Amino acid sequence: MTADERLVDVGELNYGDQVVPFLSSLAAGFDAAVGARALRGPRWLSGLPRYLWSTLAEIAFLRRYRLRLAVESGLVMEGSMLFASALNTASYGSGMPAVPHARTDDGCLDLLIARRLGRLGMLRMLPRLLSASHLSHREVFTASFQKMRVCSEDDVPLAADGEFLGMARGWSIKALPQRLRLLSVQRSPPKPSCTGVRPQG
Repeated sequence: MTADERLVDVGELNYGDQVVPFLSSLAAGFDAAVGARALRGPRWLSGLPRYLWSTLAEIAFLRRYRLRLAVESGLVMEGSMLFASALNTASYGSGMPAVPHARTDDGCLDLLIARRLGRLGMLRMLPRLLSASHLSHREVFTASFQKMRVCSEDDVPLAADGEFLGMARGWSIKALPQRLRLLSVQRSPPKPSCTGVRPQG
Protein backbone atom coordinates (compact mmCIF):
# COMPACT_ATOMS: atom_id res chain seq x y z
CA MET A 1 0.00 0.00 0.00
CA THR A 2 1.41 3.41 -1.02
CA ALA A 3 0.22 7.00 -0.44
CA ASP A 4 0.63 10.11 -2.61
CA GLU A 5 0.83 13.41 -0.75
CA ARG A 6 -0.79 16.59 -2.08
CA LEU A 7 -1.17 20.07 -0.63
CA VAL A 8 -4.48 21.84 -1.33
CA ASP A 9 -5.90 25.28 -0.63
CA VAL A 10 -8.55 26.05 1.97
CA GLY A 11 -11.05 28.93 1.98
CA GLU A 12 -11.77 30.95 5.11
CA LEU A 13 -14.98 32.86 5.86
CA ASN A 14 -15.11 35.61 8.49
CA TYR A 15 -18.49 37.02 9.54
CA GLY A 16 -19.45 38.57 12.85
CA ASP A 17 -17.17 36.87 15.37
CA GLN A 18 -17.17 33.58 13.43
CA VAL A 19 -14.27 32.09 11.45
CA VAL A 20 -15.31 29.16 9.25
CA PRO A 21 -12.92 27.20 7.00
CA PHE A 22 -14.28 25.53 3.88
CA LEU A 23 -12.79 23.05 1.43
CA SER A 24 -15.23 23.27 -1.48
CA SER A 25 -17.47 26.34 -1.46
CA LEU A 26 -18.91 29.31 0.35
CA ALA A 27 -22.42 29.89 -0.98
CA ALA A 28 -24.10 33.26 -0.48
CA GLY A 29 -27.66 33.97 -1.60
CA PHE A 30 -29.80 31.70 -3.75
CA ASP A 31 -27.50 28.66 -3.72
CA ALA A 32 -27.15 28.82 0.08
CA ALA A 33 -30.96 28.89 0.34
CA VAL A 34 -31.10 25.88 -2.00
CA GLY A 35 -28.64 24.01 0.20
CA ALA A 36 -30.69 24.75 3.31
CA ARG A 37 -33.85 23.54 1.55
CA ALA A 38 -32.04 20.37 0.42
CA LEU A 39 -31.34 19.51 4.05
CA ARG A 40 -35.08 19.62 4.70
CA GLY A 41 -35.96 17.78 1.47
CA PRO A 42 -37.62 14.38 0.98
CA ARG A 43 -35.64 11.53 2.49
CA TRP A 44 -36.20 9.36 -0.57
CA LEU A 45 -34.19 11.79 -2.70
CA SER A 46 -30.41 11.97 -2.49
CA GLY A 47 -27.43 13.41 -4.35
CA LEU A 48 -28.00 15.53 -7.46
CA PRO A 49 -31.77 14.74 -7.77
CA ARG A 50 -32.29 16.11 -4.25
CA TYR A 51 -30.35 19.27 -5.11
CA LEU A 52 -32.32 19.76 -8.34
CA TRP A 53 -35.61 19.34 -6.44
CA SER A 54 -34.47 21.96 -3.94
CA THR A 55 -33.40 24.31 -6.74
CA LEU A 56 -36.80 24.13 -8.45
CA ALA A 57 -38.58 24.67 -5.13
CA GLU A 58 -36.42 27.69 -4.30
CA ILE A 59 -37.05 29.28 -7.71
CA ALA A 60 -40.67 29.68 -6.65
CA PHE A 61 -39.48 31.96 -3.80
CA LEU A 62 -36.79 33.65 -5.89
CA ARG A 63 -35.21 36.80 -4.48
CA ARG A 64 -32.15 38.88 -5.26
CA TYR A 65 -29.82 40.72 -2.89
CA ARG A 66 -28.22 44.13 -3.12
CA LEU A 67 -24.51 43.36 -2.74
CA ARG A 68 -21.20 45.20 -2.92
CA LEU A 69 -18.10 43.11 -3.53
CA ALA A 70 -14.55 44.43 -3.23
CA VAL A 71 -11.65 42.19 -4.29
CA GLU A 72 -8.01 42.82 -3.34
CA SER A 73 -7.11 43.31 -7.02
CA GLY A 74 -9.24 46.48 -7.08
CA LEU A 75 -12.29 44.89 -8.68
CA VAL A 76 -15.52 46.29 -7.23
CA MET A 77 -18.97 45.05 -8.19
CA GLU A 78 -22.23 46.42 -6.86
CA GLY A 79 -25.85 45.72 -7.65
CA SER A 80 -28.69 43.25 -7.49
CA MET A 81 -27.44 39.66 -7.48
CA LEU A 82 -29.05 36.26 -7.16
CA PHE A 83 -25.93 34.88 -5.51
CA ALA A 84 -22.22 35.62 -5.08
CA SER A 85 -20.38 32.47 -4.12
CA ALA A 86 -16.73 31.47 -3.76
CA LEU A 87 -15.49 28.07 -4.88
CA ASN A 88 -12.30 26.16 -4.26
CA THR A 89 -13.46 23.12 -6.24
CA ALA A 90 -14.85 22.85 -9.75
CA SER A 91 -18.27 21.63 -8.61
CA TYR A 92 -20.71 21.92 -5.73
CA GLY A 93 -24.32 21.07 -4.97
CA SER A 94 -23.80 17.29 -5.29
CA GLY A 95 -21.82 17.54 -8.50
CA MET A 96 -22.97 20.62 -10.42
CA PRO A 97 -19.97 21.88 -12.48
CA ALA A 98 -20.18 25.47 -11.24
CA VAL A 99 -16.64 26.63 -12.13
CA PRO A 100 -15.10 23.86 -14.27
CA HIS A 101 -11.68 25.54 -14.43
CA ALA A 102 -11.32 25.90 -10.63
CA ARG A 103 -8.33 24.18 -9.01
CA THR A 104 -7.67 23.35 -5.38
CA ASP A 105 -3.92 24.04 -5.59
CA ASP A 106 -3.63 27.41 -7.38
CA GLY A 107 -3.66 29.62 -4.25
CA CYS A 108 -6.93 31.28 -5.31
CA LEU A 109 -10.68 30.97 -4.93
CA ASP A 110 -13.14 31.49 -7.78
CA LEU A 111 -15.97 33.98 -7.48
CA LEU A 112 -19.23 32.99 -9.19
CA ILE A 113 -22.00 35.57 -9.54
CA ALA A 114 -25.48 35.39 -11.06
CA ARG A 115 -27.02 38.83 -11.51
CA ARG A 116 -30.41 39.83 -12.96
CA LEU A 117 -32.06 36.45 -13.51
CA GLY A 118 -35.77 35.92 -12.97
CA ARG A 119 -37.70 32.68 -12.54
CA LEU A 120 -37.85 31.92 -16.27
CA GLY A 121 -34.18 32.82 -16.63
CA MET A 122 -33.24 30.43 -13.83
CA LEU A 123 -35.26 27.59 -15.38
CA ARG A 124 -33.43 28.16 -18.65
CA MET A 125 -30.12 28.31 -16.81
CA LEU A 126 -30.41 24.85 -15.20
CA PRO A 127 -29.60 22.82 -18.36
CA ARG A 128 -26.65 25.13 -19.03
CA LEU A 129 -25.40 24.68 -15.48
CA LEU A 130 -25.59 20.90 -15.75
CA SER A 131 -23.66 20.96 -19.04
CA ALA A 132 -21.09 23.52 -17.74
CA SER A 133 -22.04 26.05 -20.46
CA HIS A 134 -23.45 28.71 -18.10
CA LEU A 135 -20.29 30.82 -17.83
CA SER A 136 -20.91 32.38 -21.25
CA HIS A 137 -24.28 33.81 -20.11
CA ARG A 138 -24.28 37.61 -19.92
CA GLU A 139 -25.68 37.58 -16.36
CA VAL A 140 -23.04 35.15 -15.03
CA PHE A 141 -19.61 36.36 -13.95
CA THR A 142 -16.54 34.59 -12.59
CA ALA A 143 -13.10 35.74 -11.47
CA SER A 144 -10.22 34.37 -9.41
CA PHE A 145 -9.31 36.11 -6.16
CA GLN A 146 -7.36 35.72 -2.94
CA LYS A 147 -9.25 38.13 -0.66
CA MET A 148 -12.74 39.64 -0.93
CA ARG A 149 -15.08 41.70 1.22
CA VAL A 150 -18.87 41.62 0.75
CA CYS A 151 -21.48 44.01 2.16
CA SER A 152 -25.26 43.81 1.79
CA GLU A 153 -28.30 45.94 2.53
CA ASP A 154 -30.24 42.76 3.35
CA ASP A 155 -29.74 39.60 5.35
CA VAL A 156 -28.10 37.06 3.05
CA PRO A 157 -28.12 33.28 3.66
CA LEU A 158 -24.65 31.71 3.89
CA ALA A 159 -23.57 28.08 3.63
CA ALA A 160 -20.07 26.57 3.80
CA ASP A 161 -19.52 23.18 2.13
CA GLY A 162 -23.28 22.66 2.06
CA GLU A 163 -23.80 23.43 5.76
CA PHE A 164 -26.20 26.30 6.36
CA LEU A 165 -24.62 28.94 8.63
CA GLY A 166 -27.36 31.53 8.97
CA MET A 167 -27.83 35.10 7.73
CA ALA A 168 -25.32 37.94 7.46
CA ARG A 169 -25.00 41.46 6.03
CA GLY A 170 -21.22 41.54 5.82
CA TRP A 171 -18.44 38.99 5.49
CA SER A 172 -14.94 38.49 4.13
CA ILE A 173 -13.38 35.53 2.36
CA LYS A 174 -9.76 34.63 1.74
CA ALA A 175 -7.76 31.78 0.27
CA LEU A 176 -5.27 29.94 2.44
CA PRO A 177 -2.80 28.43 -0.06
CA GLN A 178 -1.60 24.86 0.45
CA ARG A 179 -3.05 24.78 3.95
CA LEU A 180 -4.25 21.16 3.93
CA ARG A 181 -2.22 18.01 3.28
CA LEU A 182 -4.11 15.16 1.60
CA LEU A 183 -2.96 11.58 1.32
CA SER A 184 -4.25 9.46 -1.55
CA VAL A 185 -3.84 5.80 -0.64
CA GLN A 186 -3.19 3.37 -3.47
CA ARG A 187 -3.67 -0.28 -2.65
CA SER A 188 -1.25 -2.83 -4.03
CA PRO A 189 -2.78 -5.34 -6.47
CA PRO A 190 -3.83 -8.57 -4.77
CA LYS A 191 -1.41 -11.47 -4.93
CA PRO A 192 -2.51 -14.42 -7.08
CA SER A 193 -4.36 -17.04 -5.12
CA CYS A 194 -3.03 -20.59 -5.10
CA THR A 195 -6.17 -22.08 -3.62
CA GLY A 196 -6.98 -25.48 -5.11
CA VAL A 197 -3.63 -25.91 -6.88
CA ARG A 198 -1.89 -29.17 -6.04
CA PRO A 199 1.88 -29.62 -6.22
CA GLN A 200 3.12 -31.92 -8.96
CA GLY A 201 5.16 -35.04 -8.27
